[in-house]
Amino acid sequence: MFLPNPFATNTACSILLKPSSGGFHRYQIGDDLHIGISDSESVVYSYWKNGIAAESSSWQDAISVYSFEAADFDFDEVLRTFIGHNIQYFPAEVSPFVCFLFI
Repeated sequence: MFLPNPFATNTACSILLKPSSGGFHRYQIGDDLHIGISDSESVVYSYWKNGIAAESSSWQDAISVYSFEAADFDFDEVLRTFIGHNIQYFPAEVSPFVCFLFI
């Protein structure tokens, strides 16, 4: 039995984890981590220095922590609704550790 590869190859509808700077190939214990959640098009939403950010290119080497593959609901709609109703709680220029509260 083999363990699945934790590095995300399909990042759609997933919770993803990555180093805050660089990739896991340069990661050292104690380095900051960043977390985000992706929609069905693999656009990753995360809470960052300028508030909620939508990115796709910087998450290729992320680790998939959880996948919502078997969701019985419109994942994108739920994600958009969550962001729309809660954006005021995630302003720019706050502690870098708050990204985990977004997820």
